[in-house]
Amino acid sequence: MMIDIGAQRGVSVIPMYSKDGTAFFDKSKNKELKEKIKSELKAYNFEGKKEETLFLKIGNNKVLLIGINKAYSLEDLRRSYSVVYKMLKARKEKEATIEVPKEDEKEIKAMIEGLDLSDYKFDKYITKKEEKEVELHVFLDVSHKFARLLQETLLVNKNVKIVRDLVNDNSYSKTPQILTEIVSDFAKKNNLKAKVLDEKDIQKEKLNLLWAVGQGSQYPPRLIIAEYNGNPNSKEKIALIGKGINFDTGGVNLKQMMLDEMRMDMAGAAVVFGAFKTAVELKLKKNLILVIPAAENALSGRSYKPGDIFVSYSGISVEIGNTDAEGRLVLADAIGYVQKNYKPTAIIDVATLTGAVMVALGPSLIGMFGNNEQQKKVLFKAGEETFERVWELPIYDEHRDLNKGKFADIKNIGGKDGGSITAAAFLEKFIQEGVNWTHLDIAGAASNKKESYYIPEFGTGRVVRLLTEYLKQ
Repeated sequence: MMIDIGAQRGVSVIPMYSKDGTAFFDKSKNKELKEKIKSELKAYNFEGKKEETLFLKIGNNKVLLIGINKAYSLEDLRRSYSVVYKMLKARKEKEATIEVPKEDEKEIKAMIEGLDLSDYKFDKYITKKEEKEVELHVFLDVSHKFARLLQETLLVNKNVKIVRDLVNDNSYSKTPQILTEIVSDFAKKNNLKAKVLDEKDIQKEKLNLLWAVGQGSQYPPRLIIAEYNGNPNSKEKIALIGKGINFDTGGVNLKQMMLDEMRMDMAGAAVVFGAFKTAVELKLKKNLILVIPAAENALSGRSYKPGDIFVSYSGISVEIGNTDAEGRLVLADAIGYVQKNYKPTAIIDVATLTGAVMVALGPSLIGMFGNNEQQKKVLFKAGEETFERVWELPIYDEHRDLNKGKFADIKNIGGKDGGSITAAAFLEKFIQEGVNWTHLDIAGAASNKKESYYIPEFGTGRVVRLLTEYLKQ
């Protein structure tokens, strides 16, 4: 699909919210057509309810009416125009012109998101493709002053789709070595500093937790780092750290279910890369450090085992209570390394860390933990605006106590109670004083059980828009 700003052509897509058709949003546009529509509506039981559609042919004009609540939200617009996209595609329309409720930047952006993010399908491995689809060209009937907004929104959406592809793809298509190539190629293309620690460097630097998780795989672990200095005059430096487990068997504590979905356990790495890539391409005035601890948690004779004790990069000893709690281990070493060597003022880590967060918050909300109220406040606001919503959960001393080790400073699992909180408490142990930190648990948000409006089945790409909006704010 192509989206441009332009004059009337193809199907006229008109929003409305009243039964008799009198409450069109902008009565000044195409008045003659709208009077004809009002007359035609008398023959239909169309009430203009939320997401209700009606396709009309009036003379040579094709019209698609889309119902929108009078008191609509940005998410209402995304969903309604996702419905519009799917109806236009189902009818194999080639052109359509979208009238907007009002020329408001946030509303136009939401409509573009609903249309464009619906245009996604992961069919890379389908050998027999469906018949060639008719390409849809959509024109927004708005002022050309919104041209930059259109291009920026499409750029963000493009990166959301790249993240979806990464998350959905085979585990062997995103090994630590391939993730290294993806980040290195992007850094080279954009003249960014990049650094990769291979298995020898990881052992030499004593990133023992990262090495432990990855040592059982044929694909050795990597620590992947890239820097973007969008504001050299600022001392602020934000590290975006993403869990990059390309496949998680659970190790010796072998997972009992959903193994076919464990190729998606690198969604944290994918979304921080997507957000970092977006910030660079939008030339945001931020200083960012992308950090991806990449490993495969495989089961072999070399795999780490329950009861093992390792000393982390930060010098904190860790007792392994469960080899399936591997994400917090690779994140802990990445956090320790970036703090010592890059001195960030703030850290945001993103991970498909615990199934417990879905028990607490349901299938799509993002669990948020952290030590800085302003950082959490801005993330919450960005989540409400993008509908990639975060909800703060606490970390109290009773949660920290559950992580105390018998033979080491800390153990990597706190038991069955408060699993998402004890996982966050584990990471908190590695945050240095004075560093603002937020942890986002996206175990539910990273994938969808079934398609829902503009969110596809499986890899969702959620958090790219959230982090982009956060960085803008």
